[in-house]
Amino acid sequence: MTELWGLIVAAVLLSACNRSENGAGATADPDSLLEEGVSLAREQQYEASLERLMDVVHNSDSTTAEGRRRLIEANIEIGNISNAFEDVPEALSRYREALSLMRRGETPDSLAERICSNISQTFARKGQPDSALVYASMIPDPTGYSYLFCRAYIAYYSGDYSRSADWLSKAVKQARSPHEFAYAYSLSAFCSERTGDTAGAEADL
Repeated sequence: MTELWGLIVAAVLLSACNRSENGAGATADPDSLLEEGVSLAREQQYEASLERLMDVVHNSDSTTAEGRRRLIEANIEIGNISNAFEDVPEALSRYREALSLMRRGETPDSLAERICSNISQTFARKGQPDSALVYASMIPDPTGYSYLFCRAYIAYYSGDYSRSADWLSKAVKQARSPHEFAYAYSLSAFCSERTGDTAGAEADL
């Protein structure tokens, strides 16, 4: 855990204690808190984001469909922030909690896709390709972008750059958003760079 991450977590915990003592923080609309938390994370305002997201976690009812949806979304986002600060154990814990919540009721395939993709990629970065493959195989659509990108990601972090490039060429054909294209071409550029293909890397970027 980085020093900055430790300071952020400590600040969030202190803020939560202060809100609890003052009886505040539980009255805000949880959907608004979730939206604010996600938005702040995108702006890299991680301390403020975590405060909102932790409020959502503490004040959502997992026995209702709406509460469960909020909890899943909040845990995914907290996992993403944890990953940004290289706190892999916390990231995996949050993603697994989201997966556990998802299994308690009907949820869209898109949520399962996001959760399993995040877990798979986290294990890949951690140097555990077997575990990464297990979660990649849980992605509902094995012909879709998320699965193909995960396979490319696993190959890349296993040092098999040519294989990664092969998976990425398939992933690009299934990409449907600027976000997906950007991730695929960025990883493809890294593969080209690793194999000494500077021109290919520049073209992808």
